[in-house]
Amino acid sequence: MKTIKNNMAELGLNPTREYVILLVFILIFFGAGGAFAYLRSNYYFLLVPLGASIIFAYAFFARYGWKIGKRRRAEEEEFVKLFTYFQVYLNDGYNIYNALNSIVPFASPTMRLRLEQLIQDIDSDKTITPFVEFGNAFEDIQVRQVMLSIFQMVDQGTSDAYLQQFRHIFGRLSDQKHALYKQKRIEKVTNLSFLPLVGSGVSMMMLLAALMEIMGGVMNGF
Repeated sequence: MKTIKNNMAELGLNPTREYVILLVFILIFFGAGGAFAYLRSNYYFLLVPLGASIIFAYAFFARYGWKIGKRRRAEEEEFVKLFTYFQVYLNDGYNIYNALNSIVPFASPTMRLRLEQLIQDIDSDKTITPFVEFGNAFEDIQVRQVMLSIFQMVDQGTSDAYLQQFRHIFGRLSDQKHALYKQKRIEKVTNLSFLPLVGSGVSMMMLLAALMEIMGGVMNGF
């Protein structure tokens, strides 16, 4: 439950509103199922809204994790895109400060705020702290390694050795994210092949409902 609340907080959701929405849907399920069971005089049908409520509640809460994971992946993909531009500016002879300022216009609102905060912190704090704090906003440890390599260039100068180190670390991260992106596209195409199975599942539910009705008739006969 604590994890659910933490996920709600991270997504900026109102817990009370979320629980009310869940309760309303569960009441709808049981209201419809109860009415159908009453009309059919077969209370086995109450198992259907019970199962539907359990599945819905699981999916309802699980979507928080899916949304957070999707947002984090999008942020890491944007990081790779922005710092690809950053690398280009370095290759063109920009210093770290100017290169960071140059990629700000290409950033999304959230990332722009982070970059502007990083640049502001660099002005007042010459230690590694601003780079660590920026990197800690991302889940992938390789992002933090990239930021540490950037700090080394700030601290030691953009010599060929440190620039090459940055290229190596960032290139590894970039290759990984591109591979994951391709994998996700393949998985989306593969998932389309499961649609016929969904239809089969619906047919099974209808068959189960019919069997319940038959069982109810048999029980009433006794």
